[in-house]
Amino acid sequence: GEGYALFHFQQNKFVKKTFQMNKYSRYLWRLNSRYLRLPKGWKDIYAMKKKVAFVTGIVNNDPKTGIFVRKHQHWNHRIMWNRMYRSNAKIFARKVIADSNGNVYVYGETTGSLHSQKHLGQRDLFLIKISPKGKRLWTMQFGSEKDDTATDIHITKNNSVLVTGSTKGDLDNTYNKGGADICIFKIHPKGYLYKKR
Repeated sequence: GEGYALFHFQQNKFVKKTFQMNKYSRYLWRLNSRYLRLPKGWKDIYAMKKKVAFVTGIVNNDPKTGIFVRKHQHWNHRIMWNRMYRSNAKIFARKVIADSNGNVYVYGETTGSLHSQKHLGQRDLFLIKISPKGKRLWTMQFGSEKDDTATDIHITKNNSVLVTGSTKGDLDNTYNKGGADICIFKIHPKGYLYKKR
């Protein structure tokens, strides 16, 4: 049988359980004892207590095609909006999260330029902020002159964004120590960097 993932919504977190099924070709998602078939290429899910959830991933699992972000209602799984973003090269969505105002952040990597941002290195990090109604508010592209990898994202109490990753290059006056070094970026809600570490 093929491998599938079951997500159960508990206290604003998803508990992942794997199981085997033979008939279906897509992942299943359970919220409040209901099931939803997730699109091919999905990478991350985030649910809010306001009875909405967000899903992000790579369109058709092909980084050359683009990434998607969807907003769902919990109780009937209706898609409230669906957005797709493309780079002029490959793009990878890794994480999705929402702040206390319902704004959505998608974090990932691209090997090209995204929304007219400057391409800095081989693989850059990006962060997209989207309003609760699905309007893109801003895009940031950042990182080193070499390969950067997105790992995780966190929203602070004042809705600043902390993103973590790894880099094979230098950042400002911090020089790479060899291989892939850990990096942390703190980003203002209006879309600029506080600091790099």
